[in-house]
Amino acid sequence: MEELDTNVVPMLKLPSKSPEDVVEEAGEAVDWLLEDILARGAVTDFNGPAKKGGKTTFMLHAIAAGARGEEIADFETKPAKYLYLSEQGNNLAIGLEETGLDKPPLSNYIRIVQYKDVANSKWNELIRNAAEDVVALGFDGLIVDTVAKFGKLRGAEENEAGPVGERMQLLSLVTQQYDIASAIIRHAGKDGQGRGSSAFEAEVDMTISINRLGGNAPNTRRVLNGIGRYGEWERVIELTQESYVSHGDNQQVQFKRAVKLIMSVLTPTPTTTKQNIMDARNPDDGISAATIDRALKWLTSKDQGTVGAKQQTHLQGKPWVYWKAAPSN
Repeated sequence: MEELDTNVVPMLKLPSKSPEDVVEEAGEAVDWLLEDILARGAVTDFNGPAKKGGKTTFMLHAIAAGARGEEIADFETKPAKYLYLSEQGNNLAIGLEETGLDKPPLSNYIRIVQYKDVANSKWNELIRNAAEDVVALGFDGLIVDTVAKFGKLRGAEENEAGPVGERMQLLSLVTQQYDIASAIIRHAGKDGQGRGSSAFEAEVDMTISINRLGGNAPNTRRVLNGIGRYGEWERVIELTQESYVSHGDNQQVQFKRAVKLIMSVLTPTPTTTKQNIMDARNPDDGISAATIDRALKWLTSKDQGTVGAKQQTHLQGKPWVYWKAAPSN
């Protein structure tokens, strides 16, 4: 058998790379423009309820925070510039004014393409031109708000894997080719999940949902849930006069509610049972029995010492009773 001449480099038909080349090209870490949400070379699906979810509001605040070199709700940012495709008309001006993106220097970090000006453009032409404009402007990211509008996904088409997959594959391709960060914004259904075909999630790198907390939580609070190639997370955020702040994950929020509830029920007398605390719950609070257990364990710990606890061994079921402990000197 003829031996292979290892000095001859074969003529390959595909542009293959060595593993070392792939690792070097990717860099040592994910290049986040907006931590856990927008990264170079990746596509993010950002979804939430129509009109009241806060999708556009959050994105504009995030761009403004990056422009100022600040965090947003404990997410780190970079001073990145974005081409923003918006389906909104003149009402978009309200969001720009509220975030300070309507005037320099922050206005230098965003450029708007309104749907009314490109309504006749087909998706393939639109997205290729948009990605090339991002590069030509020296920008970093592309946001499509909403993908159903600009992608002309009419009626049942939004639920069909074929049309959705074709559009998302092209967006993913140009995102990687130009090494930009891309995001699509879409409406959610009644279940709080992104509306439409599962091809949306299949073709993106990260899916982020923003929803109201429900119950008696303030209307300014939302819960963000993220899942994708870089992990899974949850964070409760609130829109203040300045920007968004973080309240931690939903478990932390429920824990704080449980602590507040317990302290409102207890008296200095050792008579309050766990059942008394549970009976005092507001049905809309969403505080579980397990969360109350965790809060009581923390409040009665030696380090905390805020609440006293004693087991009534002489009573049936040997229940524990709790009371507000006197502050130590």
